[in-house]
Amino acid sequence: MREIQADIPIMIHLDNGGFNEMYVEWFDEFTKRAEPFDIIGLSYYPFWHGTMEDYRDREGKTLDQLKGMATKPELV
Repeated sequence: MREIQADIPIMIHLDNGGFNEMYVEWFDEFTKRAEPFDIIGLSYYPFWHGTMEDYRDREGKTLDQLKGMATKPELV
């Protein structure tokens, strides 16, 4: 993608936004490989995750750990 236009942001989006261990393991491996990306995408579905407050309570742990691993903005 960057070969076409260098300033296009690349987002890596995984499902299962509530699965902390998966996110940490996946992004740990991805950043070790030095793959280029700009944004971390997480899913939020009210039917499965509850209210946004519930989601923040659960996902806060995931987001905090990801911030320590990859200095990228997150998008829910």
